[in-house]
Amino acid sequence: MSSEWCLIESDPGILTELCEKIGVKGVQLEELWTPDASALQQLHPVYGLVFLFKYGGEKEKRKPISHEVDGLFFAQQLITNACATVALINILMNAEDVDLGAELSEFKGFTSGLPADMKGLAIGNSDTIRTVHNSFARQEIFSISDPNQAQSEDAFHFLAFVPHNGRLYELDGLNQAPVDHGPTNGDWYAAASTALQERIAAFGSDEIRFNLCALVKDRKEVYGDLLSRLEAGDEAVAAAHSAEELKTLIAQEEEKRARREKESVRRKHNYIGAFLEAAKQLAMRGKLEPIVAAAKEKQKARFEEAKAKKAEGK
Repeated sequence: MSSEWCLIESDPGILTELCEKIGVKGVQLEELWTPDASALQQLHPVYGLVFLFKYGGEKEKRKPISHEVDGLFFAQQLITNACATVALINILMNAEDVDLGAELSEFKGFTSGLPADMKGLAIGNSDTIRTVHNSFARQEIFSISDPNQAQSEDAFHFLAFVPHNGRLYELDGLNQAPVDHGPTNGDWYAAASTALQERIAAFGSDEIRFNLCALVKDRKEVYGDLLSRLEAGDEAVAAAHSAEELKTLIAQEEEKRARREKESVRRKHNYIGAFLEAAKQLAMRGKLEPIVAAAKEKQKARFEEAKAKKAEGK
Protein backbone atom coordinates (compact mmCIF):
# COMPACT_ATOMS: atom_id res chain seq x y z
CA MET A 1 0.00 0.00 0.00
CA SER A 2 1.07 3.60 -0.47
CA SER A 3 2.82 5.85 2.04
CA GLU A 4 0.99 8.09 4.49
CA TRP A 5 -1.69 10.57 3.43
CA CYS A 6 -2.17 13.90 5.20
CA LEU A 7 -5.34 15.34 6.69
CA ILE A 8 -7.23 17.77 4.43
CA GLU A 9 -9.38 20.66 5.59
CA SER A 10 -13.01 20.91 4.57
CA ASP A 11 -12.38 24.07 2.60
CA PRO A 12 -14.01 24.69 -0.80
CA GLY A 13 -10.87 26.36 -2.13
CA ILE A 14 -8.71 23.37 -1.21
CA LEU A 15 -11.17 20.85 -2.61
CA THR A 16 -11.53 22.83 -5.85
CA GLU A 17 -7.76 23.03 -6.28
CA LEU A 18 -7.49 19.30 -5.57
CA CYS A 19 -9.89 18.56 -8.44
CA GLU A 20 -8.00 20.90 -10.75
CA LYS A 21 -4.59 19.42 -9.91
CA ILE A 22 -5.86 15.92 -10.67
CA GLY A 23 -6.93 17.26 -14.07
CA VAL A 24 -10.68 17.79 -13.73
CA LYS A 25 -11.97 20.78 -15.66
CA GLY A 26 -15.03 22.99 -15.31
CA VAL A 27 -16.00 22.27 -11.69
CA GLN A 28 -15.63 23.90 -8.30
CA LEU A 29 -16.66 23.32 -4.69
CA GLU A 30 -19.01 25.71 -2.92
CA GLU A 31 -19.66 25.73 0.81
CA LEU A 32 -23.30 25.57 1.92
CA TRP A 33 -24.56 27.04 5.18
CA THR A 34 -27.83 25.15 5.03
CA PRO A 35 -28.90 21.77 3.60
CA ASP A 36 -32.10 23.27 2.20
CA ALA A 37 -33.01 22.30 -1.35
CA SER A 38 -33.34 25.98 -2.29
CA ALA A 39 -29.64 26.53 -1.52
CA LEU A 40 -28.73 23.67 -3.86
CA GLN A 41 -31.04 24.98 -6.59
CA GLN A 42 -29.19 28.30 -6.55
CA LEU A 43 -25.99 26.42 -7.46
CA HIS A 44 -27.55 24.29 -10.22
CA PRO A 45 -26.15 22.10 -11.64
CA VAL A 46 -24.89 20.27 -8.54
CA TYR A 47 -23.08 16.98 -9.25
CA GLY A 48 -22.79 15.78 -5.66
CA LEU A 49 -22.35 16.77 -2.02
CA VAL A 50 -19.39 16.36 0.34
CA PHE A 51 -20.49 16.07 3.98
CA LEU A 52 -18.10 16.37 6.94
CA PHE A 53 -19.17 15.17 10.37
CA LYS A 54 -17.86 13.81 13.67
CA TYR A 55 -17.21 10.14 13.10
CA GLY A 56 -18.92 7.75 15.49
CA GLY A 57 -21.20 10.34 17.04
CA GLU A 58 -24.45 9.14 15.49
CA LYS A 59 -27.09 7.41 17.56
CA GLU A 60 -28.27 5.44 14.53
CA LYS A 61 -27.83 5.40 10.76
CA ARG A 62 -29.06 3.51 7.72
CA LYS A 63 -27.37 0.29 6.72
CA PRO A 64 -25.56 -0.15 3.38
CA ILE A 65 -27.27 -2.10 0.63
CA SER A 66 -26.39 -5.76 0.04
CA HIS A 67 -26.54 -5.68 -3.76
CA GLU A 68 -24.62 -3.99 -6.55
CA VAL A 69 -26.13 -1.01 -8.37
CA ASP A 70 -25.59 -1.04 -12.10
CA GLY A 71 -23.45 1.87 -13.26
CA LEU A 72 -22.86 3.34 -9.78
CA PHE A 73 -19.18 3.93 -9.01
CA PHE A 74 -18.25 3.33 -5.38
CA ALA A 75 -14.77 3.03 -3.91
CA GLN A 76 -14.02 2.05 -0.33
CA GLN A 77 -11.52 4.05 1.70
CA LEU A 78 -8.55 1.81 2.47
CA ILE A 79 -6.10 4.60 3.36
CA THR A 80 -6.14 6.62 6.59
CA ASN A 81 -6.88 10.35 6.08
CA ALA A 82 -7.93 9.86 2.44
CA CYS A 83 -11.68 10.29 3.02
CA ALA A 84 -11.92 13.76 1.41
CA THR A 85 -10.25 12.61 -1.79
CA VAL A 86 -12.23 9.35 -1.86
CA ALA A 87 -15.49 11.29 -1.42
CA LEU A 88 -14.59 13.62 -4.29
CA ILE A 89 -13.60 10.76 -6.58
CA ASN A 90 -16.83 8.91 -5.77
CA ILE A 91 -18.76 12.01 -6.89
CA LEU A 92 -16.67 12.73 -9.98
CA MET A 93 -16.84 9.15 -11.25
CA ASN A 94 -20.66 9.35 -11.16
CA ALA A 95 -21.02 12.89 -12.53
CA GLU A 96 -22.42 13.42 -16.00
CA ASP A 97 -21.07 16.02 -18.42
CA VAL A 98 -17.85 16.59 -16.45
CA ASP A 99 -14.42 16.65 -18.09
CA LEU A 100 -12.45 14.31 -15.84
CA GLY A 101 -9.15 14.90 -17.58
CA ALA A 102 -6.66 12.26 -18.66
CA GLU A 103 -5.73 10.92 -15.21
CA LEU A 104 -9.23 10.23 -13.87
CA SER A 105 -10.55 9.13 -17.26
CA GLU A 106 -7.84 6.48 -17.40
CA PHE A 107 -8.50 5.61 -13.75
CA LYS A 108 -12.22 5.20 -14.43
CA GLY A 109 -11.56 2.89 -17.35
CA PHE A 110 -9.01 0.87 -15.39
CA THR A 111 -11.28 0.37 -12.36
CA SER A 112 -14.45 -0.32 -14.32
CA GLY A 113 -15.86 -3.63 -13.16
CA LEU A 114 -13.67 -3.85 -10.06
CA PRO A 115 -15.29 -4.33 -6.63
CA ALA A 116 -15.37 -1.42 -4.18
CA ASP A 117 -12.36 -2.55 -2.16
CA MET A 118 -10.21 -2.91 -5.29
CA LYS A 119 -11.28 0.56 -6.45
CA GLY A 120 -10.15 1.88 -3.07
CA LEU A 121 -6.86 0.01 -3.43
CA ALA A 122 -6.36 1.60 -6.85
CA ILE A 123 -6.82 5.06 -5.34
CA GLY A 124 -4.24 4.27 -2.66
CA ASN A 125 -1.77 3.03 -5.26
CA SER A 126 -2.12 6.06 -7.53
CA ASP A 127 1.04 8.16 -7.21
CA THR A 128 -0.65 11.10 -8.91
CA ILE A 129 -3.70 11.17 -6.63
CA ARG A 130 -1.58 10.69 -3.49
CA THR A 131 0.88 13.42 -4.50
CA VAL A 132 -1.93 15.89 -5.22
CA HIS A 133 -3.67 15.00 -1.95
CA ASN A 134 -0.50 15.46 0.11
CA SER A 135 0.28 18.79 -1.57
CA PHE A 136 -2.37 20.26 0.76
CA ALA A 137 -0.58 19.27 3.96
CA ARG A 138 -0.32 22.18 6.37
CA GLN A 139 3.17 23.33 7.26
CA GLU A 140 3.62 22.61 10.97
CA ILE A 141 6.16 24.57 13.00
CA PHE A 142 6.46 21.74 15.49
CA SER A 143 5.31 18.12 15.35
CA ILE A 144 4.78 16.64 18.82
CA SER A 145 3.89 13.00 19.22
CA ASP A 146 1.37 12.63 22.04
CA PRO A 147 -0.60 9.34 21.94
CA ASN A 148 -2.87 10.46 24.79
CA GLN A 149 -3.81 13.63 22.93
CA ALA A 150 -4.43 11.71 19.70
CA GLN A 151 -6.81 9.35 21.46
CA SER A 152 -8.73 12.23 23.08
CA GLU A 153 -9.21 14.27 19.90
CA ASP A 154 -12.44 13.90 17.94
CA ALA A 155 -12.20 12.26 14.53
CA PHE A 156 -14.03 13.74 11.56
CA HIS A 157 -14.97 12.04 8.32
CA PHE A 158 -16.02 12.95 4.76
CA LEU A 159 -18.66 11.13 2.72
CA ALA A 160 -20.57 11.89 -0.47
CA PHE A 161 -24.16 12.07 -1.71
CA VAL A 162 -24.94 11.54 -5.40
CA PRO A 163 -28.04 10.99 -7.54
CA HIS A 164 -28.06 7.90 -9.76
CA ASN A 165 -30.84 6.53 -11.94
CA GLY A 166 -33.58 8.31 -10.00
CA ARG A 167 -32.33 7.38 -6.54
CA LEU A 168 -30.14 9.10 -3.93
CA TYR A 169 -27.06 7.27 -2.70
CA GLU A 170 -24.76 7.96 0.22
CA LEU A 171 -21.19 6.94 -0.61
CA ASP A 172 -19.20 6.45 2.57
CA GLY A 173 -15.79 4.94 1.91
CA LEU A 174 -15.75 3.32 5.35
CA ASN A 175 -18.81 1.23 4.42
CA GLN A 176 -18.59 -1.86 2.26
CA ALA A 177 -21.38 -0.62 -0.01
CA PRO A 178 -23.48 2.50 -0.73
CA VAL A 179 -26.49 3.51 1.36
CA ASP A 180 -29.73 3.86 -0.62
CA HIS A 181 -31.83 6.84 0.53
CA GLY A 182 -34.67 6.02 -1.82
CA PRO A 183 -36.19 7.60 -4.96
CA THR A 184 -35.55 11.27 -5.74
CA ASN A 185 -38.94 11.69 -7.43
CA GLY A 186 -37.40 13.98 -10.00
CA ASP A 187 -35.83 16.34 -7.43
CA TRP A 188 -32.59 15.06 -6.02
CA TYR A 189 -31.91 18.37 -4.26
CA ALA A 190 -35.01 17.87 -2.10
CA ALA A 191 -34.11 14.21 -1.50
CA ALA A 192 -30.56 15.18 -0.48
CA SER A 193 -31.88 17.87 1.85
CA THR A 194 -34.08 15.33 3.61
CA ALA A 195 -31.25 12.78 3.89
CA LEU A 196 -28.84 15.38 5.28
CA GLN A 197 -31.30 16.60 7.87
CA GLU A 198 -31.89 12.98 8.89
CA ARG A 199 -28.14 12.46 9.19
CA ILE A 200 -27.64 15.61 11.26
CA ALA A 201 -30.59 14.81 13.55
CA ALA A 202 -29.02 11.42 14.34
CA PHE A 203 -26.23 13.19 16.25
CA GLY A 204 -28.49 14.93 18.73
CA SER A 205 -28.91 18.65 19.39
CA ASP A 206 -25.54 19.06 21.14
CA GLU A 207 -23.49 18.35 18.01
CA ILE A 208 -23.12 21.30 15.63
CA ARG A 209 -19.78 20.53 13.97
CA PHE A 210 -20.76 19.82 10.38
CA ASN A 211 -19.61 21.09 7.03
CA LEU A 212 -21.28 20.74 3.64
CA CYS A 213 -19.79 21.48 0.21
CA ALA A 214 -21.39 21.07 -3.20
CA LEU A 215 -19.47 19.98 -6.28
CA VAL A 216 -20.92 22.24 -8.96
CA LYS A 217 -20.24 23.45 -12.47
CA ASP A 218 -17.71 26.28 -12.69
CA ARG A 219 -19.80 29.30 -11.68
CA LYS A 220 -17.87 31.66 -13.93
CA GLU A 221 -18.74 29.42 -16.88
CA VAL A 222 -22.38 29.28 -15.79
CA TYR A 223 -22.69 33.05 -15.58
CA GLY A 224 -20.71 33.48 -18.81
CA ASP A 225 -23.09 31.14 -20.66
CA LEU A 226 -26.09 33.03 -19.32
CA LEU A 227 -24.57 36.35 -20.38
CA SER A 228 -23.93 35.01 -23.90
CA ARG A 229 -27.52 33.79 -24.15
CA LEU A 230 -28.80 37.13 -22.86
CA GLU A 231 -26.79 39.05 -25.44
CA ALA A 232 -28.09 36.68 -28.11
CA GLY A 233 -31.67 37.65 -27.22
CA ASP A 234 -32.74 34.73 -25.01
CA GLU A 235 -36.00 35.97 -23.47
CA ALA A 236 -36.01 33.39 -20.67
CA VAL A 237 -32.60 34.55 -19.44
CA ALA A 238 -33.59 38.20 -19.84
CA ALA A 239 -36.61 37.63 -17.60
CA ALA A 240 -34.40 36.32 -14.79
CA HIS A 241 -31.15 38.28 -15.13
CA SER A 242 -29.74 41.58 -16.32
CA ALA A 243 -26.41 41.95 -18.10
CA GLU A 244 -25.09 44.10 -15.25
CA GLU A 245 -26.04 41.45 -12.68
CA LEU A 246 -24.27 38.67 -14.59
CA LYS A 247 -21.15 40.78 -15.14
CA THR A 248 -21.06 41.50 -11.41
CA LEU A 249 -21.38 37.78 -10.60
CA ILE A 250 -18.53 36.97 -13.01
CA ALA A 251 -16.35 39.62 -11.36
CA GLN A 252 -17.17 38.19 -7.92
CA GLU A 253 -16.11 34.72 -9.07
CA GLU A 254 -12.82 36.11 -10.37
CA GLU A 255 -12.21 37.85 -7.03
CA LYS A 256 -13.03 34.66 -5.15
CA ARG A 257 -10.56 32.66 -7.22
CA ALA A 258 -7.82 35.22 -6.65
CA ARG A 259 -8.52 35.15 -2.91
CA ARG A 260 -8.44 31.36 -2.83
CA GLU A 261 -5.11 31.33 -4.66
CA LYS A 262 -3.59 33.66 -2.07
CA GLU A 263 -4.96 31.58 0.78
CA SER A 264 -3.51 28.44 -0.81
CA VAL A 265 -0.03 29.99 -1.00
CA ARG A 266 -0.21 31.16 2.62
CA ARG A 267 -1.46 27.78 3.79
CA LYS A 268 1.44 25.93 2.19
CA HIS A 269 4.16 28.43 3.10
CA ASN A 270 6.72 27.38 5.70
CA TYR A 271 6.81 30.06 8.39
CA ILE A 272 9.45 28.36 10.58
CA GLY A 273 12.19 30.83 9.59
CA ALA A 274 10.03 33.86 10.35
CA PHE A 275 8.92 32.34 13.66
CA LEU A 276 12.47 31.61 14.81
CA GLU A 277 13.69 35.06 13.83
CA ALA A 278 10.79 36.69 15.70
CA ALA A 279 11.57 34.58 18.79
CA LYS A 280 15.23 35.55 18.54
CA GLN A 281 14.42 39.26 18.38
CA LEU A 282 12.02 39.02 21.32
CA ALA A 283 14.65 37.18 23.39
CA MET A 284 17.25 39.85 22.62
CA ARG A 285 14.85 42.50 23.95
CA GLY A 286 13.99 40.46 27.06
CA LYS A 287 10.37 40.02 26.00
CA LEU A 288 10.29 36.33 25.14
CA GLU A 289 10.28 34.88 28.66
CA PRO A 290 7.15 36.70 29.89
CA ILE A 291 5.33 35.77 26.65
CA VAL A 292 6.20 32.11 27.16
CA ALA A 293 5.10 32.27 30.80
CA ALA A 294 1.75 33.82 29.83
CA ALA A 295 1.25 31.17 27.14
CA LYS A 296 1.90 28.40 29.66
CA GLU A 297 -0.68 29.87 32.03
CA LYS A 298 -3.23 30.12 29.22
CA GLN A 299 -2.57 26.52 28.18
CA LYS A 300 -2.92 25.37 31.79
CA ALA A 301 -6.26 27.18 32.10
CA ARG A 302 -7.52 25.57 28.89
CA PHE A 303 -6.46 22.15 30.13
CA GLU A 304 -8.26 22.63 33.45
CA GLU A 305 -11.38 23.86 31.65
CA ALA A 306 -11.40 20.84 29.33
CA LYS A 307 -10.83 18.52 32.29
CA ALA A 308 -13.77 20.08 34.17
CA LYS A 309 -16.07 19.75 31.14
CA LYS A 310 -15.08 16.11 30.74
CA ALA A 311 -15.85 15.46 34.42
CA GLU A 312 -19.28 17.10 34.06
CA GLY A 313 -20.09 14.86 31.10
CA LYS A 314 -19.53 11.65 33.03
